[in-house]
Amino acid sequence: MLIWLAIVTPPFQVPDEPAHYRYALAISLGEFLPSVGPDSTIGAVLPTYTEALIAPTTGLAGHSENRFSGAQRAAIFGVRDDGKTQFTRFSGSDLYAPVIYAAPALGLAFARLLDLPPARAMLAGRISNALLFVLLCAVAVLIAPAPAHGPMLAVLLLPMTLFQAASYSADGPVFALSALIAALMLREMASDHQRSTAVGVAVALAIGIAASAKIPMMALVIPLAVVFGRRHWTRGVGLAILALVLPLAWYLSAVHLSPHEPTGASHAQQIAGLLASPTRILDIAVNTIATYYDYYLETMVGVLGSLDTSFPHWIYLFIYFALIATLVAAALAGPFAAGKSLMAERLALVVGVILAVGMTYGALYAMWTPVGNPTVLGVQGRYLIPCLLILAIAFAGIGRSRSSGWVSLAIATTAACVWIPATGWLIVIRYYLS
Repeated sequence: MLIWLAIVTPPFQVPDEPAHYRYALAISLGEFLPSVGPDSTIGAVLPTYTEALIAPTTGLAGHSENRFSGAQRAAIFGVRDDGKTQFTRFSGSDLYAPVIYAAPALGLAFARLLDLPPARAMLAGRISNALLFVLLCAVAVLIAPAPAHGPMLAVLLLPMTLFQAASYSADGPVFALSALIAALMLREMASDHQRSTAVGVAVALAIGIAASAKIPMMALVIPLAVVFGRRHWTRGVGLAILALVLPLAWYLSAVHLSPHEPTGASHAQQIAGLLASPTRILDIAVNTIATYYDYYLETMVGVLGSLDTSFPHWIYLFIYFALIATLVAAALAGPFAAGKSLMAERLALVVGVILAVGMTYGALYAMWTPVGNPTVLGVQGRYLIPCLLILAIAFAGIGRSRSSGWVSLAIATTAACVWIPATGWLIVIRYYLS
């Protein structure tokens, strides 16, 4: 399904995909760090065909009445590399560490070795990102305790998760790393042996890589420290510090690449305003949730295309009903770790998720929301998928039923067999059928 989505979805019809593609292309050409251009924009020196490849589909985004025509396809697949280069802007993804684009960059580099034309090379990058997602998620599911399989698969197979994973978006690797982080933590929690420092290092590195693309992922150092420092607190602290090294080093070194704030936004004024009146935080939170909760719910499970392609309402109801049923069945499953009290570790996972959600909203309030706005702008439900994934499995296996784990897995897989074909059909309707 992921390969099919990567091929059938028209080029650059995933949120922010042009910026992600430009960055991955630059990395594949050996430009690992963005640079500041002559007009103070962020970008890199790229082949001139880059913009020619992107231009034909710019009229599709936000215009659900338009279709991907044969002429547009011919224009894209007719683009050739003339050997010329120019400085190309890609602000928006410029604060992501290059490691998060390793898979699509390798795909582009391999396509260049095969002398594929730019359009086919673009598809190779998408497919490479999708294959990395599949690999990491397969490992996560295999090593996770059985009660967590249902919730994990339910979130990883959501339409929005699959759609992002089949593109150049950094979301795909972050989603997969989140699954791997959660699986490794749960495996250690359930283990009868002493918790492994080597596994802790692996989790810390995974958190560091994810956080170098998505700052709120740094909040996962809390469950990391609790899970691996339960009896050896110095180890927990050490692993937390290790997890923070890469993202902090990257953000401190890339601070001069910070994108310009939107008109009306000022992080200095926003922070000063909140410090002067801390009670506004609660008012802003309540107003934001009341205003956008339905948008968050839909964009978390699936609003495809450039956020312009929605499912019928009954699909959203079906997905959330299946998610809730999967989580309840997983929670009733057990025993997860006989004779062990894991409440501290489970609560640490919840605290980490709450802090990550708060950091997501806080960052967009400070950097994106106009000063004085009563709500936080810029938040999409897909930003919360890593949090949903970890929260979904935090309480898996707290019950005593030996059959509920299988019930949870059956609900998740059966429901996914409904919404996955619906996802493919929605893309066909949106872009190809009149």
